[in-house]
Formats: sequence, C-alpha cells, structure tokens
Amino acid sequence: MDMNPPSQTRSRRGIPRLAFLLALFLAIIALSCSAPALLTAQQTPKPPAKPRAPLSNRQKLRFLLGSDFTLTTAGEQLAWATLDQTLNVPEGWGDGASGFGKRYASSYGETLTGDTINFALAAWAHQDPRYLHSQQTGLWQRAKDALRLAFVEQGDNGRLEPAYSRLIAAAGSGALSRVWYPPGERNRHDMIEAAATNIAADAGLSLWHEFKPDILRRLPFLHHRHRP
Repeated sequence: MDMNPPSQTRSRRGIPRLAFLLALFLAIIALSCSAPALLTAQQTPKPPAKPRAPLSNRQKLRFLLGSDFTLTTAGEQLAWATLDQTLNVPEGWGDGASGFGKRYASSYGETLTGDTINFALAAWAHQDPRYLHSQQTGLWQRAKDALRLAFVEQGDNGRLEPAYSRLIAAAGSGALSRVWYPPGERNRHDMIEAAATNIAADAGLSLWHEFKPDILRRLPFLHHRHRP
C-alpha cells in the first residue's frame, strides 16, 4: 500500500527531467563565467538567417527517426533512465537491473513515439523539424531567443510558424507513454502531467541545442569531433 498522499506521489513524477534541465541551465551559466566573451559579446543581432531549403518527407523521416538509432541517442536515453532510477520514478518498477531495464526501454519508447508523431505531423503540416538557431549574440539574449524558438518552426515555405508538430509530439508521447507505466500511474491526471512535463522539457532542451556548439568547442577532447 502506498503510504504517500496522492499529491506527493504525483509531484515526484515530473522531477527527473525538470531537475536535469535545471542542472543543464546551471552548467550553461557556469560555462559563461569561464567564457566572458559570451557575456560581453556585441549585442547587435547577426545578419538574418536565410530560409533553409525544405526537406522532403523522406529527409524528415531520416532526420527524426534515423537519429534515434545512434550512440548519441542511446547515451541520452541512458542518462534519462539513470536519473529515473536514482529517483525511483516510477516507483512501481522498483530498483535493480529489472527496474533500470524498464526505465531505459520506456525512455527509448517515448522518444520513438514522439519522433514518429513529429514526422507524421511535420509531413502533413509542411513543417521543418530541424532546430532553429538564434541570430542574437550574448549569453542572455541567445538564451531568451532559444526559449522563444522552442515554440517556433520554419515551414516548408520558409516562413516561421508555431511549432505544432513538435509540441503535439512532445505532449502526445508523454501521454501515450503512460500506457506501459505501472497500473497506478495510467490515469488522466498522470497523462496530462506527463504531456505538460514533456513540453517544458522540450523548451528547456532548446537551450542545449543552442549552446551545444559553444560547449563542445570548449572541450578539448571533443573539439575535433564536433560538427557545427
């Protein structure tokens, strides 16, 4: 029998990803302290980016689902599963190798589900799933722009528009993942919470996409491996 009040039990379910994103944001701030150029760079915007050539549906499929079967993605899912295992989320899966395996499979399944939904909607709505980089300079300007761009995508017509496909995919994958969660965490409240958490996580991860080139350039052992 669960001795925790329902509100306390539910409040822990959205912690892992949000905690990770908070740590990521703090890491970016720490990096900025050792890289004053990011803070003191000129505040004038970069030249406007030219619209990218649209992707075919096959290219969108390769971009979204093809990237799910790489060592990078496997490592990301390992990090999520480790974080969930550390915080014992969800509690119904327990600990040990069995619990970790379920969390890893769940994280990977949620990613595949989200990218499948994203592809289907991007193909139907003619949206480009690639991340848009900020044209601002300076740490805080780029960070604010990155959060704004989390909700914007370029259409195949070259115009910016709300990121319907990505946001619906984030919410949908979070809600659908509850299908294979323990029985006590499959109700409507959990699905809504998972959908909201995924949208927040998607917005937060846009900071990583924005600053990843800068961070990797400052890591000597990755410098020659990084591709802009």
